[in-house]
Amino acid sequence: MRLKPWLCSPRASKTPRPRLSSLVWHQSSLSERPPDGLRSVTGAEKEPLSPLAVTIKDIARRTGLSVASVSRALADSPSYPVSAKTRERVRAEAQRMGYVPNVAAKLLALGETNMVAVLTSGDYDAYHARLTWHLNELLVERGMTTLTWYSRSADDAEDHAAPGLPLAGAIVASTDPAQARVAEVLVARRRPLVWLTNNSDGPGDRVLFDLEAGGRLAADHLAAQGCQRVIFASDAQTLAEPAESARQQTFTNVAEAAGLTVDTLVVDTGDARAYETFAAALRNGARVADGYYCATDTAATALLWALGEAGLRVPDDAKVIAGQGTPDCWQRYPALTATEAPLAEAAQAAVDYLLARLDDPGRPAQVRSLPLTLAVRHSTAGFDSR
Repeated sequence: MRLKPWLCSPRASKTPRPRLSSLVWHQSSLSERPPDGLRSVTGAEKEPLSPLAVTIKDIARRTGLSVASVSRALADSPSYPVSAKTRERVRAEAQRMGYVPNVAAKLLALGETNMVAVLTSGDYDAYHARLTWHLNELLVERGMTTLTWYSRSADDAEDHAAPGLPLAGAIVASTDPAQARVAEVLVARRRPLVWLTNNSDGPGDRVLFDLEAGGRLAADHLAAQGCQRVIFASDAQTLAEPAESARQQTFTNVAEAAGLTVDTLVVDTGDARAYETFAAALRNGARVADGYYCATDTAATALLWALGEAGLRVPDDAKVIAGQGTPDCWQRYPALTATEAPLAEAAQAAVDYLLARLDDPGRPAQVRSLPLTLAVRHSTAGFDSR
């Protein structure tokens, strides 16, 4: 496959761009130039980046100390020690002013790269598109240059491009085979990784989603809506993931405890093929239920189409809950109730972890688990709900 990097500023739009290529380059204002073969958007196409709100010069002016003293106090370098009183004073003022270390500038000053790879799904669905957009926005705001990388084939020639680039580190938002292969190479090169996925045990910091909480919320809500027979729907690849399997088991246990009959339906990947699976299940009557919990928003959307084609009304005849909660959910008709993942919060945590790791490679690994929340909309509560 020919490499065609499409280049855009992540600030150019407040909605994720559709998939155009496997490599997307976002250059920060601190970068000199992209590697050979890639170019960055310049001139009118690129909006200026806002500087970090607080610098060490601001802290120096506030404390009456020199910039060098403030820098040494914040770095706590044994080569240039400062008194404990000065160090505490500077750090207290830095915290009060909301100072954030400029890791990108530090890397460039040391002659290191400030480029970070965002490894996302080759399918680039609404979930990964939104998550990737948040990551790029936050990284560029912090002065980093980002490379969004996605491909479906681990054998594709493009798949060997990302590991060969001068990367400072990476945020892994997908463990598809191609992305997992790149992550393995980066681990071997001792590049710091942050895992923004539940389905990996690789080294580094982690940001996880509590999918079991989502299963519990969905089962409780369908039971409260009077459902008698419910189905958990997911594609085989997703269902094979341990975290997703735990969500399905929690949903089943909670629903059965509430007296509901529970079944699991394995659908094909992709909206068109998922629709065909749902349509076939509805035609033969063996998999008809009055409540559905779909692991992905894509599957939930396909289910809406299939129910409509079968003459079943949502939510009167069947209630539907989506499992990810991307903006696609409230753009559907009827708007989809969803167990929502806090993507903006997760992206912020992942960026913070990576920059902290670049600033202090020896820090202990961190793990943060974020709960899913239930957003009730028309697909379960009806059109009179607000």
